[in-house]
Amino acid sequence: MAEELLPRVARETGMQPRGERTTLAGSSYGGLASASIALRYPQQFGNVIALSGSFWWAPLEADQTRHYIGQRVLTLPKAPLRFFVSAGLYETANGTSGGILESSRHLRDLLEARAYPVHFREYTGGHDYLVWRGALADGLLALFDLKPSQVTGLLSSPTSSR
Repeated sequence: MAEELLPRVARETGMQPRGERTTLAGSSYGGLASASIALRYPQQFGNVIALSGSFWWAPLEADQTRHYIGQRVLTLPKAPLRFFVSAGLYETANGTSGGILESSRHLRDLLEARAYPVHFREYTGGHDYLVWRGALADGLLALFDLKPSQVTGLLSSPTSSR
């Protein structure tokens, strides 16, 4: 993302992306990946939208009893990042995993402890696109401090008066 895709987009479009305006978004493992990449490359990606992020996951070589992404938040130097984290109320534990809801709440708490700007939302739903389609819009509105009426104005085309 940071070393290949973003530079290619810049080359092919002629635009130079600014980190504070560039957002990584993903659901499930994509939410985990978005947070991981932004923590590693905060100058390129200043915003994270993690929809039902799989924050319970850890690499095999990592301490499986610790919150992997949470440990990265706590141990890496604080970076200019903003987060929108969401989870469904029905995304609870299964097997040995703490579940998406619990691990998302834990990540929120760790981000707040490090004074990262974080918006956190819980939705009445599960691990599905029905929830994520609205949560993605909520995340963009929250991270860029927009009101829905501002977006409507951006999307509508000018009309001529009769």
